[in-house]
Amino acid sequence: MYGSAVAFADTNLTLDKMLLYAIQNGYLALSQYESVITAFGDRKPFVKIIKEELQHIDALKVLFATFNGRNYFRKSGRNVHLGHLLI
Repeated sequence: MYGSAVAFADTNLTLDKMLLYAIQNGYLALSQYESVITAFGDRKPFVKIIKEELQHIDALKVLFATFNGRNYFRKSGRNVHLGHLLI
């Protein structure tokens, strides 16, 4: 199991883990939409969704490269909530 299936069960989430689960979900969704296109051809909205999934994956890759396992956005020695930054 990986992605959101693991994230829902994880009681000790960190930003590293959340980024990992997010990119796993992105690749899972991408493969599912690619399978649909393989089976049924280039049809809307699946072609557009694939492009959007690739954009999400690219954005997550930037976050991985930027933060590379460090503690993120420290403020007074505590991690700041990042939900608004990942939208």
